Amino acid sequence: MSSPEIKAATSAAMFQQDRFSLRPTYVLALLFVIVGTTDSMSPGGFGLFANAIMLLTALVWLPLTLIQTLAAARQRTWRRFLSLLAAIVVIYPMYSNFREVGDYIHLAFAYPFYSKEIAAARSASRSVKFDWGKTGFAGFANQDFYLIYDQTDIISSEIGFREIRHTPIKIYTNHLVGHFYTAVYY
Repeated sequence: MSSPEIKAATSAAMFQQDRFSLRPTYVLALLFVIVGTTDSMSPGGFGLFANAIMLLTALVWLPLTLIQTLAAARQRTWRRFLSLLAAIVVIYPMYSNFREVGDYIHLAFAYPFYSKEIAAARSASRSVKFDWGKTGFAGFANQDFYLIYDQTDIISSEIGFREIRHTPIKIYTNHLVGHFYTAVYY
């Protein structure tokens, strides 16, 4: 092969390696959505398993992606470098909020049921509480999960952690969407 042919072959090989790729992101994002939704819909013993899955994923995926990112920078395959860097930037917020993503999907799947229950309860109350499950195990704190519909949004002033006076009960409240809130009782 002559020198121009070698350069053309090398350039074609580099182009194959230097392309934008969503592969490192979409598989992991799908895993987070599945695990977060499953954890939201069945918070029992799956919560510990979900945490283990997420921790193992972070311990394996992040170092491998960082190594690939550094290798892409070293090889000057800038499209691949930017793809991998974007994957790290996009995946971290999903990793840290995989349970919240699951709560949104849980609400979306069950919204027709909730809207019927809310319509039936409107005459009695402006606030409706739905049981979203319980957790607890020997050596672990019991937690009760609730979805709360508050038409008046009075609960919005109680977002975050708070303690109920003269009891050991702690509550974490989070705004989901519209008039919907989640509450975890510890």
